[in-house]
Amino acid sequence: YRRVSRGIRHMVRDELDEAAALFSSVARSWLVPKQMRALAWQNLGAVAVRRGDFEAALGLQQRARALFGRIWRKPVFAHMADLSVVHTMIELDQLGAAEALLAEVRPRVPDGEYVQMQMWSAELYLAFASDEHGFSDDELHRRGRKALQITSAVGLLLLLSWAYWKSEDRDQAGHLMGQAFDRKDGLSLVETTMPRLWQWVSEHRELSTALEDVLD
Repeated sequence: YRRVSRGIRHMVRDELDEAAALFSSVARSWLVPKQMRALAWQNLGAVAVRRGDFEAALGLQQRARALFGRIWRKPVFAHMADLSVVHTMIELDQLGAAEALLAEVRPRVPDGEYVQMQMWSAELYLAFASDEHGFSDDELHRRGRKALQITSAVGLLLLLSWAYWKSEDRDQAGHLMGQAFDRKDGLSLVETTMPRLWQWVSEHRELSTALEDVLD
């Protein structure tokens, strides 16, 4: 557990080689419990995502899912692994597979704010990649209100900005984009881990004057 924790600290600081070395040492050790090995594979997938290698990330994330699948009582990390695979499939334009997996995992996602945010992000990212959404204004408002309360929810705020833009509500789209760009610490992570979304953001910089200040 300590090696995984140290690896996560390295990853947060963008020290990816150091993080990968620690995660690999855990993932490949048969003396480590399955849950820890699965978590290590999952984090190796996260390292690959941060490096922009989504094909490698998918293989690593699926390896984590396979290990989590052998654990009788699923930890919250198992559900996070499912949603990580959905995100990576979207980046690889495997939208049919992403939709099928999302439909499979949705009923068993447990309560909890962080997991719920990840589910909302996956649903909205799939809608974004499909260039259409069926969310009502009330549902978008509910998700937006919650996302505004969470400092790290930059990607979700930008996806909600797209959803409002798609619904032709440019004022709300601009407001949420501005709120996302006020949280500068999370922007580089969105640019790296969600390049499809970032391209849309870069092409719609006129929605928010806050966005202008950051990109100029």
